Amino acid sequence: MAEDHTDLGPEAQARIEIDQMLDDGQLHVTRQLTSMDYQLRIGPPKTDRARRTIPLDADTITAPRTRRHQQAEARLLRGADWVDTGLVFTRADGNPVHPDTFAQSFERQLRRSGLPKIRFHGLRHSRANNALRAGVPARVVSDVLGHTVAFTLDTYTRAVPAMQSDAVDLVVRVVAGDR
Repeated sequence: MAEDHTDLGPEAQARIEIDQMLDDGQLHVTRQLTSMDYQLRIGPPKTDRARRTIPLDADTITAPRTRRHQQAEARLLRGADWVDTGLVFTRADGNPVHPDTFAQSFERQLRRSGLPKIRFHGLRHSRANNALRAGVPARVVSDVLGHTVAFTLDTYTRAVPAMQSDAVDLVVRVVAGDR
């Protein structure tokens, strides 16, 4: 059976390709990059729910904007040799970065920075857990992730047992009239 490298998570450029409307500060997920038998394919997201718009903060959107400027320079230098895939994060010639290469690069960056080892997809879990812990409504978190609310709550809230304690404290404050 063909090996499928789509386990990096939809926000990983190595798995999902995006059309970005950089001026509106949002990431519009309309395509994904997948690897089967080490061959790359660009196609629509696996599900309708995976096709979505994700708001980005000003710091996060800086990287793709910078990358677009770098690509414009590379395109001029390479001329007809530039492969225009429409991807934001590419190899020097415009071709897609393979998911395995992307994952290895991520692991190297973690080692260099002294951060704990985590799979790239783990960033998705961290973001979901942090958002839920911060009180972001589950509906909003699930929309960003491209999941149902039930799946989001089942998958991510189990990893945050402290949320139960926070919920008890919140209910006590509401009942006591402190909120």
